[in-house]
Amino acid sequence: MSLTHTLLWIVLAVQAPPDSAARAQMTQRLRVVAESLGALRGAAAHFRRDLDKASDQLIRARAKQVRASCTNTLAVTDSLAVPLAAHRYTPARGDVDQRALQTELTTLRRALFICRGEWDASLGHAHPDSLRAWGPFRLTSLEGLMRRYEQRAVRFRGYVDPAEAAGAR
Repeated sequence: MSLTHTLLWIVLAVQAPPDSAARAQMTQRLRVVAESLGALRGAAAHFRRDLDKASDQLIRARAKQVRASCTNTLAVTDSLAVPLAAHRYTPARGDVDQRALQTELTTLRRALFICRGEWDASLGHAHPDSLRAWGPFRLTSLEGLMRRYEQRAVRFRGYVDPAEAAGAR
């Protein structure tokens, strides 16, 4: 084999997307993040329910649920961020989608980190009246970031698991 052929083979091997096991792991990680985002949406909806009539104690308890969901989702996104940055899971035409997903994931993770601090019901700024006032706005903003991430995740998942993406159409 000539040096040119060897170099070409090395370049193609380095650019090749991970094997099917790595793709399956990535698909599973994407699914777990999606489930965690669903739980966070549930906590957000629960917080908003009868907000004006809920007792201060109930508002604090709901804020703790939101915080716990943000904390759990942040931990789950950690398991996605590292391999997503370390490996290329898409063919060359999907690089833009993988990078876009990384960007949205970073933005989401920042928001989840902030959420974890803002919704700490033991802190002074998380007084029930304050939570009633700014909570719905913060949750709406967080849900917008979650939607943006999910849109990118769907596109990326089409490269990682084409059979799943075809079944979803």
